[in-house]
Amino acid sequence: KSEKFWVNNLGLGKFSIKRVGVRRVIVNQIYPGMPEVGQMDFQKFLDLSQWVKKKDFQLRFKDKYEMNHEKTVKHYIKNQGRSIASRPNENHETQSEGLPIYWLVLLFGALGVAFRIARNRSA
Repeated sequence: KSEKFWVNNLGLGKFSIKRVGVRRVIVNQIYPGMPEVGQMDFQKFLDLSQWVKKKDFQLRFKDKYEMNHEKTVKHYIKNQGRSIASRPNENHETQSEGLPIYWLVLLFGALGVAFRIARNRSA
């Protein structure tokens, strides 16, 4: 009985292109040491992909506008950093509009007590 490997919803993950001598090989990051599953000649991969898509691939290069946009986005992310989404922005005044949070807590607490009393009276 031979073992078989099945792909389930792209479950084989990410692939990288590695140079092995003069050849380029697609290497799967999950099974890098298993040539029968995790490695495929790059040209064979291209041929198979084009056959499946029934369409030849074309080289596409980024124009100066795309490259400039990527550079701007990277620069913005680098300078802004990442923060927790729920943390208030330091530049904004927190709770400047609406009810402060403790009023909401008191309101929900009072509603809970009122509901409990009404439920006990009806029982």
